[in-house]
Amino acid sequence: MAVFITDGYSTRGVEFTRDSAAKLTATKGVKLFSVGISDRVDKVELDELASKPRKAHQLITKLKENSLIEEQVERFAKQICKNE
Repeated sequence: MAVFITDGYSTRGVEFTRDSAAKLTATKGVKLFSVGISDRVDKVELDELASKPRKAHQLITKLKENSLIEEQVERFAKQICKNE
């Protein structure tokens, strides 16, 4: 399993992100979780860094406006542990 914390914009482009994520899941069977931490997260790119179903493998927050609330972190941690 891998957890990506990202601002949602790859410096190498969405194609690189998609290809790298595909290699991890195909060759290693890795479950991917993504955490978007900015107010400008590219949802399409964030989707590339999360296994399906996306909603269960993603957490998005705007850290400038608020920090992660305890319930979000607990829910996400439980989801990650369930997939271990």
